[in-house]
Amino acid sequence: MPTGFPNIELPHRYTIAAPGSGSVFMDNVFFRPLPAPNSTNWVTAIPFGATWRFSITAPAANWFRPEFNDAVWPLGQAKFGAGSGPINIVTALVPGKPAYYFRKLFVLNSPSEELLLSATCTDAYGGAVYPLRIFLNGTELTTSGIETLTGQGNEVRYYDLHPFIPLLSTGTNTIAVILNNAVTVGWDDVAFDISLKTIPSRDATTGLSINRDRSGFVLDVEAPPGTMWKVDACDSTQLNIWHTLQVFTNTSTAPYAITIPNQKPACFFRLLPY
Repeated sequence: MPTGFPNIELPHRYTIAAPGSGSVFMDNVFFRPLPAPNSTNWVTAIPFGATWRFSITAPAANWFRPEFNDAVWPLGQAKFGAGSGPINIVTALVPGKPAYYFRKLFVLNSPSEELLLSATCTDAYGGAVYPLRIFLNGTELTTSGIETLTGQGNEVRYYDLHPFIPLLSTGTNTIAVILNNAVTVGWDDVAFDISLKTIPSRDATTGLSINRDRSGFVLDVEAPPGTMWKVDACDSTQLNIWHTLQVFTNTSTAPYAITIPNQKPACFFRLLPY
């Protein structure tokens, strides 16, 4: 696993009416490439250190809904926390509470094709983990556990939220988070700060065109400025054996040109976010 990603789980939920019974088998599992968290392909929707509305007591039942009025909740800047373990605390929380509640509005300027959660949060105690509970636009994310947590909340952890992109909309969105807390007598470490990043959906201007002359191939890559890409190649005699030609950041609106000497009778090329 890449650094900061806690695990891979393959859950499958199904129901069947009695008296039926059976099993579900996963014969083939495919992993898709995900750009590194520091890749320039990501656009930050919520940065670390953002301001949040928060509550240290259990709020009304509809507190996570977009229409809920949180104007009376205190406004604070992350990182939130309490105790002697968490570092870089900006807004102090009252320790010893069973849970803390956070809300925030954020804006997306375009549809997304990737969604990544980054977090520096507690709580894990005595071998038990208390996953984050996250709501996007009023719907709780149903997962096997968003375990982006450490004992003192000082390490960044990541969670791929790609399945929940349909919950988002272009424009203003609402995120609500419950941070559950483990408390013991005389000790309580609490930390909360999260970030959301997206990769905007690629439009028709993103693509790869190939021109061939006597000296070889010229690849013209069209991609949004400031995004990072990788070009792979394989030849016709070794299909599915890909090697990296070049990794680059596109710095202008003009196509990015890659010249490749003509060494094979035929080649295949692919363009991937990096």
